[in-house]
Amino acid sequence: MGGPRPPRVRGNRVLRFLDRCVGIPLLVATGFFRRKRPLPREWSSLAVLKTAAIGDTILLSAALSDLRRSFPAARIVLLTGSDNYEAGRLLRGMDEVVRLDVRRPLRSLLLLRERAFDLFLDFGSWPRLDAVLATFSRSRWVAGFETPGQFRHCGFDLAVPHSGALHELENYRNLLRTLGVEPSALPAISPGWAPKGGAAPGLPYAVFHPWPGGFRKEFKEWPFDRWIRLAVALSRLGYRVVVTGGVLDRERSEEMAGRGREAGADVRTGGEDLSLSGTAAILRDAAFLVTVDTGVMHLGAALGIPMVALQGPAPSRRWGPLSDRAIVLESPCPGCGYLNLGFEYPDDPPDCMGAITEEMVLGAVRALIASRGEGSPS
Repeated sequence: MGGPRPPRVRGNRVLRFLDRCVGIPLLVATGFFRRKRPLPREWSSLAVLKTAAIGDTILLSAALSDLRRSFPAARIVLLTGSDNYEAGRLLRGMDEVVRLDVRRPLRSLLLLRERAFDLFLDFGSWPRLDAVLATFSRSRWVAGFETPGQFRHCGFDLAVPHSGALHELENYRNLLRTLGVEPSALPAISPGWAPKGGAAPGLPYAVFHPWPGGFRKEFKEWPFDRWIRLAVALSRLGYRVVVTGGVLDRERSEEMAGRGREAGADVRTGGEDLSLSGTAAILRDAAFLVTVDTGVMHLGAALGIPMVALQGPAPSRRWGPLSDRAIVLESPCPGCGYLNLGFEYPDDPPDCMGAITEEMVLGAVRALIASRGEGSPS
């Protein structure tokens, strides 16, 4: 991703074991005994829970905007994990952002019980840990998703069906409708989130974000050498290339920049600021973005940056960028677009990203430039 990488939570085996082997029985048992409560007629505080995933959190910005528009006097608190806390701080519409340490579930639960919100919306689609926190938070009313096969909804006062046929933002909107909200907002970033200036003020440059995140992220990567050849082609069109990535991507970003320069392209990395806001500052001044399916793709869409998005295992109908300035390249490889929640990899995944050719990407970039009514900067 474009921000620093805190200790991995989604990939933590102990937490995944507890999530399944403790979370499921606890929630199912709770569902047998818990009485479903009606939505309070009067309320003043609302908790919104999303403990992981930068891209999902950027999408959540739309829901937060709709909540703020609908309930201007309410106190709205966003609850994040360590992975997505910085992304949460970039959003608008909240009174507070609280970071939960989901590696210490009991501590997180005690913190929530001290606050005792009126309403609690769990925007997680599969983690049972999130549902446990929501169910036992001492909130007056709790709603969240009923996701097939996940058993996470049992303790909720109201469960909304989560659909793998909808874009995730549409699932979020369905959850909002339980409060009588008619949603319409698109993802957006709060003003004042980053310092002025990007990687190269006054110089036309494109941003490459080659590094996906999440479970089995290697299957979302576009081949390394193709990025180099694309950088050379863009350099001939008069564009510098800036490679962005997080702390764990630093060495590969530097290698890509070095290899690009050796091949005759004008390539550099995004510099020392590897935070998500630092990446956003670089994106803001870019001519366009070329990115794989990752949180920075959704960040670029929220910023309104022209982009070419490379979609392989995850279909755009579920996880694509929400922007009329994006050109999405779906993999033409048969059997791709199979991910729904992010972990449904087959035993022998097809080479989805390898099927996206350099010619396809360069053609999309040329179309993007032409759509802006510009020639090459040179």
